Amino acid sequence: MIDFKKNEGVTLIILVITVVILTIITGILIASNSKNEEIVDIANRKKEETEKLSLKEEIQLDLSENPPNNYDELIERLKKYGTIENKDNQEIAALVTTQGGYSMKINELWNLNAKSVGVKIGDYIQYTYDGGNYTIESNVIGNSAEVQINIPYNGGITWRVIDVENNNNVVKITPTNLTTSALKLTGANGYNNAVKVLNDACNEIFSNKSLGTKARNINLNDIEKLGSNIEEQKGNLYESKKEYDNASYPLVILEEDNDYEQSKFYNGIEKTRKLVLSNSFYSGKVTYKEDYLEIIPYGQYWLSTRSINNSENAEFLINNISVNDDITINGSKLYDSSDKSSSSTMNILPVVILDRFNFSEGMGTLENPYKIAN
Repeated sequence: MIDFKKNEGVTLIILVITVVILTIITGILIASNSKNEEIVDIANRKKEETEKLSLKEEIQLDLSENPPNNYDELIERLKKYGTIENKDNQEIAALVTTQGGYSMKINELWNLNAKSVGVKIGDYIQYTYDGGNYTIESNVIGNSAEVQINIPYNGGITWRVIDVENNNNVVKITPTNLTTSALKLTGANGYNNAVKVLNDACNEIFSNKSLGTKARNINLNDIEKLGSNIEEQKGNLYESKKEYDNASYPLVILEEDNDYEQSKFYNGIEKTRKLVLSNSFYSGKVTYKEDYLEIIPYGQYWLSTRSINNSENAEFLINNISVNDDITINGSKLYDSSDKSSSSTMNILPVVILDRFNFSEGMGTLENPYKIAN
């Protein structure tokens, strides 16, 4: 006789065991599927990254084989790969590719150099200099005590393009709101060494070693590029010659031919030497070319340029400018051939030279200046 109650107990136990086993199997399958989905997601992401990188390299190779001449041409070239978003704002402009719908910042596809973005006079550049002090021994510039040039702050200075050269590969910038220590120059040694001191001080303070930039003081050649009436100011006396005898001359004029640069320091004068001197001094107001309006800040600045006025006694001057609503070129006589000395005090004004630099972003405006690519 069959014992149904006993079989019912066995069946219930088997059922419970079966449910437990099925639950475990189901959990394993779910976990396995989740893991598989995660693996698939990772694989898809890797595939997308590879595809995007490959497409990016294809675009960059295409651009490098025939580099665009300017920003507008760059935009047109990229249109064959997709659509352009915010093309009028270089800082956030992006290409959304037809293949894959990838978004790529344009300045990551192609570094914009001065030529390609069309940097021009008056544009704003974001620039940070190293800063520091420059110390000058008293006898070097004819003063009675050691002089230290320092710049009160590094931030908050606005820089603008004052010149572009070499097919836009070289860009020169100058600050428009600089506060600087004044420099006093005196006598024959002030004349002897002003150009080197002014240029060395600017390079020491306003260069950026990590970028490899160089700086110098503004000179007469820079100012001559600002004005349209310079040739008229020079007149007939400019570069006229005169002979002097039994007179005194600062040593630098016997050694250095270039009035804008100087190789070393000079000390003292030479007397009673016959010499023919060419006049290289003129003065007057500069009629601005339109592009240069409001670039140079108001103030009085030394120009790192020597000049000679060959009047009755030869006068040895360091050029300077006064900037108000216009610019006036002038000169401070520091010494003359009758052995008379004078003094004058002006500020320095740096010019930073950016040679073949790329710009990562920006529009060249005050609100959105060009930024130098690292």
